[in-house]
Amino acid sequence: MMKKKLLALTLAAFVACGAAGCGGEEKKPTPKPENKQTTNVKKDEKQKAPEKKVDPAVKHAQEVMKLPHVAKYDQISKDAFPHLTWGNTGYSYKDYPGKGKEGKGALLAYGEVLAGFHRFLPSDKRPAFKNKFGQDVKGDERFDIDVLVGGCKGNCVIEATSTHTKRLDPASYDKPVVEKKVLVPFDKTYVRHDENGKKWVTHEKCGTK
Repeated sequence: MMKKKLLALTLAAFVACGAAGCGGEEKKPTPKPENKQTTNVKKDEKQKAPEKKVDPAVKHAQEVMKLPHVAKYDQISKDAFPHLTWGNTGYSYKDYPGKGKEGKGALLAYGEVLAGFHRFLPSDKRPAFKNKFGQDVKGDERFDIDVLVGGCKGNCVIEATSTHTKRLDPASYDKPVVEKKVLVPFDKTYVRHDENGKKWVTHEKCGTK
């Protein structure tokens, strides 16, 4: 009887062990896929952004505006009318204002620059009144200096003029009071040449031939 019980227990244990995977080859759990983080690989050579091309005429005009004998007119414009506390500077490197007698493209053709220095009356200082139509308007006052810089190798000041304009009351609002002055007379030793489709300048002062 004891032998039957032991046999039965042995068989039961053998069956249980077989169900649990005992003996033989060990079953390993199926590996889970790794969570791989992708990273952006940097190239050794970075792509360079295309350089912005600067118009040589624009670059030349910007350099001219920084020349001491040109830039000084900014201070001159400020000193002339200190109450005109607003202002700006600018330049034309292609055409004369209104195209003028020199014609379109004259500045660019001769390598000249027309520098401008402008002063204005602040908006809170502009007088208010009614114009001849009974409309509410504000007067204004401004001072402008125009400096012609030659295309010669010295980039000399060839001519400088100023214009003071006032529109401070009903009468001058419609007919501005304008005062013009010549600060530097046109240098007659500066000569523009135009022959066989070629344009160039000569200037005795700086030896441009």
